[in-house]
Amino acid sequence: MKLVKIGTHYYVVDDSEIKEGDCRLHLVEKTINLPHHRLEHGEKWATNNWRKITHSTENLEGVIKINLSDDEEAINGYSIVDMSDEVATLLYNPERHKDLSIKALLNIAYQEGFKACQELMKDKLFTARDMRFAYNAGGNDGALHESLMDYESHDSTDAEEFSKSVSEEFKNSLLPKTEWEIEIVNDKIVLL
Repeated sequence: MKLVKIGTHYYVVDDSEIKEGDCRLHLVEKTINLPHHRLEHGEKWATNNWRKITHSTENLEGVIKINLSDDEEAINGYSIVDMSDEVATLLYNPERHKDLSIKALLNIAYQEGFKACQELMKDKLFTARDMRFAYNAGGNDGALHESLMDYESHDSTDAEEFSKSVSEEFKNSLLPKTEWEIEIVNDKIVLL
């Protein structure tokens, strides 16, 4: 099974047989075909790129509805609901905060939320090592681009194709992950 994120929704897909009337997802194009969509001439849903949608955060006919917060907890490793409950419990202490105004409590909540955000994002910052690696990789890629140039015939096709592929690969490496191998255990998504 695979969990796929498209836009703001998550879809669980598997390799089971796709029948007429099933919701399906195209893994390459990231498109959804709903049960009322008819088969095109000669089109088969059983190709390598189509998967049957079994669960989704979107309301789809014939698909089991799943809770978005459950998915995000499995993917991110934390629950925003649990975190907010923790902060609310910390803040709502009648003995300790009986003299604080709502504004003061909101300020504390904001600060606690900001600290939690910093903690969650601390490993996602670029380090000096990351920057050196990017600089060196760029230099190496530039040298290879230069070696692919054919200055005599003014043909830059190979060099341009190389640069385009490197550029796409680099951009894609910066994008957040949108697919995970999973299994569903006791109605909960578990990352593999």
